[in-house]
Amino acid sequence: MAVNLLERMPRTRVREVLEQSFAQFQADRGVVELAAQARRKHRSLEGLEKDMTCRLGDFREYASLRQAIAEAEADLSRDKAAARRSETGRTMSSLGRGDVVVFRKGRRRRHGIVLEVGADRTGTPTITVLGEDSRVASLTPDTAPDGVMRVGVLRVADSVDPHRPRDRDRLVQRLVDALHSGDLEGGTKRTRTRSSRAQARRDSAIENLERLRHEMRSHPCHGCPDREEHARVGRKWSRARAEAERLQRRIETRTGTIARLFDAVCEVLLELGYLRPVDRGHPERELRVTGAGKVLARIYAERDLLIAECLRTGVFEDLSAAELAGALSACVYEPRLSAQSIGLPVAPGSRLGQCLRAQLGVSHRIHDLESLARIEASSGAEPALAGSVQAWCDGAQLADILDATELTAGDFVRWCKQLLDVVGQIASLSPPPDASPEQARAVTSLSMRAAEASLDLNRGVVSWSAV
Repeated sequence: MAVNLLERMPRTRVREVLEQSFAQFQADRGVVELAAQARRKHRSLEGLEKDMTCRLGDFREYASLRQAIAEAEADLSRDKAAARRSETGRTMSSLGRGDVVVFRKGRRRRHGIVLEVGADRTGTPTITVLGEDSRVASLTPDTAPDGVMRVGVLRVADSVDPHRPRDRDRLVQRLVDALHSGDLEGGTKRTRTRSSRAQARRDSAIENLERLRHEMRSHPCHGCPDREEHARVGRKWSRARAEAERLQRRIETRTGTIARLFDAVCEVLLELGYLRPVDRGHPERELRVTGAGKVLARIYAERDLLIAECLRTGVFEDLSAAELAGALSACVYEPRLSAQSIGLPVAPGSRLGQCLRAQLGVSHRIHDLESLARIEASSGAEPALAGSVQAWCDGAQLADILDATELTAGDFVRWCKQLLDVVGQIASLSPPPDASPEQARAVTSLSMRAAEASLDLNRGVVSWSAV
C-alpha cells in the first residue's frame, strides 16, 4: 500500500490522508476517555491559576521556580544517599575477618568485630559483625546508611565460632578490653574519596540549585505578602500540570499510529531499494518509487514484499513451472497449526529445496529490518505445501496427494485457488521501463513460466470449484 500511495501523491499528502482515514479513527477511539480526563485537568488548571493570581507578577513562573528547586533538592539528596551507599559498599568489601568497625544501630553508635564478609544474591556487599552488646548483626549499605568506619583490628582465629556462647563471650570481652585500653592494631581511619566525575556532577547540581534559588529570590512575586498562600495553590497547580502533561503524552503515543507505521514501512522499503529519497541528504523528506517498487506495486498479496524481494534477488530463476508454483506456495500458505510436515517432502538438494531455503533467508532479512524499524514482523515463508503443489502441477492425482499428506481436499483446493491468483499476477508482470535487457529477459521468462504454472495448477477439481 505504501508504494501505491507514493506513486500517486507526495509523502506529506500521504501522511495527511492516513491520519484522516477510518483506520486511524478506529485506533483513536481508545483515547476518548483520556482526552476527556485531559480536558477536565485543563479546566482545573485554569481555576487554580485564577486562585494564585498575584498583582506583583506571574505567579506561574514563581511556582515553576519553586517546583524546580524542590526537584533539584530531591535529586541532590538522592545523589548524596547513592554516594553514601556506594562508599559504604566499597568500605565493606575492603574489610576482613577481625576488623573492628564503628556502625550506627538505632540511635547509638556501636563497635563490632567483623566475622564474615560476603555478598547477597544481587551482589550487594554484606558483613556479619559481633557487637559489644554480644549481638550478631548483618549489615548492608542499606541497613547502615551512615556507613561503617574501621578503627582497628583484633586477631580472630578461624576456630572461633560466635554461635558458641563461650567463644562469643570471650571475643566480646577482648573487644571491650581493647576499646578501654586503646590497644587496637592498625587503628588508622580510612579517608573517604570521591571520584572526580562524581564530584563534578555534584558541583554542577549545587551550582544549578543556587542559580534557581537566586532567580526565585529575584522574582517580583517573592515579595508578595500573600506569597505562601499563593504558593500553597501553586503546589496544587504544579501537580495538576504534571498530570496533564502525562495524559497528553499518553494521548500522543496512541494517536497518529497509522502515519507512524507508514513512516516505519518506508524505512524498510528504503533499505531494500523499493524507494529512494529525492534528496539523498534528507531521506526523511519526499520519496520516489524505484523500478523494483513499481513491480511491488503490482503484487497484491498478504506477503507482497516477500514475493517482490524473491523476484528482485533472483530466487525464482532457473525453476520449472511446477517448481515455481511450489515456491510461490510458500509465500501464500498459512498453516492452521505449526506443522512443517503437513505436505509432501521436498528433497533438500533439489532446485525447489534450494529455492525454499533462499526464501527463508529473505524472510529473515525482512524480519530483521522490520525489527529495527520497530514494526510488527510480517508472515514469513511457509514451505509446508510446496511439495504437494509441485506434485499436483506435475500431474499427480488428488487422491494420491491426500493419501501421502495430512491435508484435506477442501484445504488443498482452497490454497490452490489463492495460489492461482498470485501466479496469475506474476504471469502478467512486464519489465519496468528502466530495466536492462538482461533484466527484461529474466522478467519475461519468469512471466512465461508463471503462465505455464497457472495452466498446470488450474486443472481437475481446482478448476471445477468456486473460490
